Amino acid sequence: MVIRIKTALSEINTLWNRNVYSFYQSRIANRYPLNRKAEQSISLEDFRDFFGPNGRVQRFYNDYLKFFLEDNAELSVVNGESVISSEF
Repeated sequence: MVIRIKTALSEINTLWNRNVYSFYQSRIANRYPLNRKAEQSISLEDFRDFFGPNGRVQRFYNDYLKFFLEDNAELSVVNGESVISSEF
């Protein structure tokens, strides 16, 4: 399996914005305690959905980042592009 780094990073960035960052911006960023001056607090449900053990951040890591951050991949260069190859 070979994954082109630029393509993978672009796709991961799109997925991060769609699945994690947009939720953070709309439901968490401007609320207490992340914003000490905010008039509204983060709801417990939103906090759990974002930071919890099976929350958005953890699911994103499991689904999209874990492969890149574990020692099961070998980085190399093919046709001048960085690639990750992994044998399964």
